[in-house]
Amino acid sequence: MEFGYEAMKNHDRQREIDEISRQKPDLSRVDGAKLIHVGWPLGRVLPADRAAELIQALYSGDGCVPLSTETHALGGDTCVVAYLTQLSRELMERSCSKCVLCREGLRQLNLVFEEITRGRSHPERLAYAREVAQAMAVGCDCDFGKGAGRLFALALEDFADEINQHILKKRCPALMCRAYFTVHVLADKCVGCGKCMEVCPEDAILGKDGYIHMVDQDMCQQCGKCLEVCPQHARVKAGRIKPRGPERLIRVGTYGKAR
Repeated sequence: MEFGYEAMKNHDRQREIDEISRQKPDLSRVDGAKLIHVGWPLGRVLPADRAAELIQALYSGDGCVPLSTETHALGGDTCVVAYLTQLSRELMERSCSKCVLCREGLRQLNLVFEEITRGRSHPERLAYAREVAQAMAVGCDCDFGKGAGRLFALALEDFADEINQHILKKRCPALMCRAYFTVHVLADKCVGCGKCMEVCPEDAILGKDGYIHMVDQDMCQQCGKCLEVCPQHARVKAGRIKPRGPERLIRVGTYGKAR
């Protein structure tokens, strides 16, 4: 078995489990992380501030030990929902698809996570995701399916606050999900170089040489390409609080001086 869980009481695998338990993940180099995925691709996704405590419980007592010590640490700019969306998609590809509950459960979980990232979900769908994950954790035929169900069931519990912010407050704290942020020009930093206009696939940036550029919010698809190329770092993401800027094209350096 490449991935999955084995109960500590399973004596046939006790030697392998004991060896893995002695190789608990090293958390000494994950400062600044927001979440830690232990035992990737299954295992458990943990809040970084509780990782040491939870890992200790995971690798001792009567718990279930992930049959992998691969650990991924993700920083503060990571959106939990976006990560779970990506992870559910990857586990769908790794699944053998023979077990209906595993195959359809992962597909349904991925759909729910996708809906949340797109701003189209509601509390009832989140409750449905919990039910699906819990059903997989106890009802799948193989350890892969059970491990996947357990991973998502626990992640939905551990990161409930951030997930609910997406659904109830329409807010992505990491400003990673496109449905929850807009892109803006910082008028005091823009030098009107036009580099952002060159890379925008939607032609959503208005401007000309020497003038402070503006973003057409109706056309912008939040792809982020302008943020990557701006040499002045004059492009920013914004949630509910937006930076102020000119309402028409004006010359660089004049914003705020004559009103």
